[in-house]
Amino acid sequence: MGKSHDLATGSNFSSKGIDDNADATSITIDNNETVMVGKTVSDGAIAGHELRPSSFAIHTRSGGAALGVRRITDNGDIAFFENANGAVGKIGTPYDNELYVEATGANSSGLLFTSGNTIQPRKNSAADNGNIDVGTSGNRFKDIHLAGAVKTTSAQFNSGGTYTADVYTDRNDNYFEGYRSCLGFFAPGAGQPYVHLKTNLPDNTNKMVKFECVGFEYSGGNTHNSVTFYTYHATNSPYNPTFANWGAGGTNGIVNYYYSSDNYVVIVLKFNGSYSGGFLYTQSGRSHMWYNPDIITASNSGNNSGVF
Repeated sequence: MGKSHDLATGSNFSSKGIDDNADATSITIDNNETVMVGKTVSDGAIAGHELRPSSFAIHTRSGGAALGVRRITDNGDIAFFENANGAVGKIGTPYDNELYVEATGANSSGLLFTSGNTIQPRKNSAADNGNIDVGTSGNRFKDIHLAGAVKTTSAQFNSGGTYTADVYTDRNDNYFEGYRSCLGFFAPGAGQPYVHLKTNLPDNTNKMVKFECVGFEYSGGNTHNSVTFYTYHATNSPYNPTFANWGAGGTNGIVNYYYSSDNYVVIVLKFNGSYSGGFLYTQSGRSHMWYNPDIITASNSGNNSGVF
């Protein structure tokens, strides 16, 4: 298609728009005015590209991506989408190795897929905090499958399958920062009164933390005790523990603590009877803040040590 012969004048002319150096048919225009590249038949199942007169394009490739879109020199929108009334959405990148997909217009929402193993909400073309819902009362998702915990400012569901309506509190009222969090509700197993709770607090972190158990016993007795200790480095177990007991008898609740074989703090609870159980809380503050506390795994046992 680079050169054509004019039958009227007998001369050749050159086209600067398209040069045909292919050894086979490279561009075909059929009687429906469909433009095809790399194919001669208009069929979406055949590899090649089609530009149809109905303002529709098909790109087909075998064994790889059929379409590539690239923005060079800076970050921002890579593709945008419109309907008859204007813009409705876009896809782009704010940073290297990150991608956002979002609607446009007032109160629009979207998602940012980051390079830090997170999916974050976006609103009105910017990062958002606390304004985007997942589903509605009339348009709900079915199941959510998680390997860790669900944490909110008003409740926490942790990986042990436990629940608390206790407020997760992180306070800094222009004095000192500190928080108190409920790690869940725990109960004994059949013939296994001890509950070993492996936390995500590593040893040798130089933190002073407090664990507090609030529960009940089969006979209606009250279980309420706590232990406070340090996770000083170069120690084989939590350092300088201090127990306090407000319950009846003092034989249940927190009864032991140790470091797991992979160096995490383990708290051991004890409850007697199938109707007993209790909540476990933790708190820390000032320079000893332990952020995002959680139970990695839990196990019932007939022994008060050596499970993890």
